[in-house]
Amino acid sequence: MINTVSNIWAAVGLIIMLGSLFVLAAAIFPAQSWYRRQHDRQAFDLQLHEERLQELQTAYHHQAISTVQYQEQEAELNQQLYTDIKHDNATFKLNNQGRYLLLLSVIIMAFAAVNLYQKLGALEQISAWQAREITRDILSKANDSNELEIELKQALAQTPANAEGWYMLANVQMQNNQFDEALVSFEQAFIYIQQNSALHNNLAGTYAQALFHIDNQFSERVERAINRALDINPNNISALSLQGIKAFETEDYQQAIYYWQQAQEKAGDEEVSALQAGIDRAKRNLADTGVSNEISLNMSIQLAKGLNLQNKTTAKQPVIFVYAKEAGQRAPLLARKIDNISLPMQISLSAKDAIRGKVNLTDYEDLDFGAHISFDGTAIRKSGDFYGELKAIQLSADDSQQINVINLTIDRIAP
Repeated sequence: MINTVSNIWAAVGLIIMLGSLFVLAAAIFPAQSWYRRQHDRQAFDLQLHEERLQELQTAYHHQAISTVQYQEQEAELNQQLYTDIKHDNATFKLNNQGRYLLLLSVIIMAFAAVNLYQKLGALEQISAWQAREITRDILSKANDSNELEIELKQALAQTPANAEGWYMLANVQMQNNQFDEALVSFEQAFIYIQQNSALHNNLAGTYAQALFHIDNQFSERVERAINRALDINPNNISALSLQGIKAFETEDYQQAIYYWQQAQEKAGDEEVSALQAGIDRAKRNLADTGVSNEISLNMSIQLAKGLNLQNKTTAKQPVIFVYAKEAGQRAPLLARKIDNISLPMQISLSAKDAIRGKVNLTDYEDLDFGAHISFDGTAIRKSGDFYGELKAIQLSADDSQQINVINLTIDRIAP
């Protein structure tokens, strides 16, 4: 297949070259017939001049014209010959200018064709496709992981702009416990990856999993990798699974269930089974806490375009407060403070987030929701803080006591 594509493009290039040669030949070497016409015309002019001059001399010898008349007519014939030759030379110069104009046009068209092809002709996509085909060919022929690693390295040394090849090499190196080399390969894959592609999504999630496997904890770089994966795709299965593990380790079982159920919606059969095992375990642990039948309010929070946390310079680290209130009331029923802001984010509010006393969410048909980014760390909204609100959202629980996901956008700035 690769050879076929290469042959097609080679044929296209040959046709373009041949066409250009025909045009250039016409520009640089004008047709012989044109030169012949010019020569024949000048020869005709000279012959006509000689015949008229001969007739004039014959008339003078026979004394049909005077000496003065002979001299005047001879000068007139010479002037006419000079005018004709001058006109022929001017015509030649005009065509010569046209030849250079044609040559310049060929150069401009060739440059424009190359420029347009680079922008619109999918040159990068074809190169990437060829690199992927080479990688998959190596994968199908390699006998073991060591041979696969060697052949991938050789191929990538020749064509490094192969994101799939680097991604595959990173996975092989992880299997061979070559963790430092694997991280380098992952970073190379990120350099050449096509943005927002399926491979980009898989790469980001696998990279986060690899870092978690290496660090064996939710370190700062693991958190960054998870957030990176969720920025690329909020439904990234690997990132959501890791978020569920993190929530489970902190005994936030309701939140763990929420993340793992989200991951299940996009997972394959094997992944669904593994996630379900985690969900079942979280439910058993949740039952031991005595709140297994409690409704959970699942929220997906994002920042509106045009609002940027990086542009805010504050003395303190900004935090986000997420809350739910009885419709039309000012005091919140549930609230949670989150120190590490990474938007978009998913959280789960339940009765354990109640501000005062015990709250039974089944007593409420609808609630107001809000999220407030505070730049001084306090819960009171101040000028310049970002916030978003939803009013009178009806609560509808499914069989597992999970409220349908509530999507909240932080889209306003406090005056």
